Amino acid sequence: MLSNWSISSSFSSCNWVGVTCDEHHGRVRALNLGNMSLKGTISPQLGNLSFLVVLDLHGNYFHGELPHELVHLKRLKLLNLNNNDFVGEIPSRIGYLSKLQYLHLGYNNIAGFIPQSISNLTMLEYLNLNSNLIKGTIPNVIGQLRRLRILHISNIKLLSGIIPNTVSNMSSVEEIYLTNNSLSGYVAQNCTVLRSMRENF
Repeated sequence: MLSNWSISSSFSSCNWVGVTCDEHHGRVRALNLGNMSLKGTISPQLGNLSFLVVLDLHGNYFHGELPHELVHLKRLKLLNLNNNDFVGEIPSRIGYLSKLQYLHLGYNNIAGFIPQSISNLTMLEYLNLNSNLIKGTIPNVIGQLRRLRILHISNIKLLSGIIPNTVSNMSSVEEIYLTNNSLSGYVAQNCTVLRSMRENF
């Protein structure tokens, strides 16, 4: 069902379960397909949905690499791909998604490094990379995420190095989870205020 997303075919898809379209122009604005037992790979043509604001595919059986065409979704605010079987790396140009507020890639088999371009996600409030195969260190540029409130980077045993001081300087952060890694260092106490996050997109 996700194999062909051309502009000409998107209008006919508006009646599908989990698909929300703009009432005036018939452009797909949201795909809420979580926990639907879907399987397969994500077609690069998903990047044709230039009006997409929400992409939620969590709790399915998708596999393969994340297509780099996802970075064409310039209006995207929520990207939730957690609890699938994705492999490969986080797209190096993830920072092109400048309107992104919620990013959940946890519980997959994503490898590689946390890309430096993540610093361009200046609207980001929630970041979860838990339980993947990511290696290297937490980049210092993560401190540039001035609106980040929730940070989950746990259960990634290949992640090592010193926790950047910039994490402690993120005044907006309310919750930080960095357990079960090979990291060293500490986070200032004023960054561990626990609150719940409720946002509507």
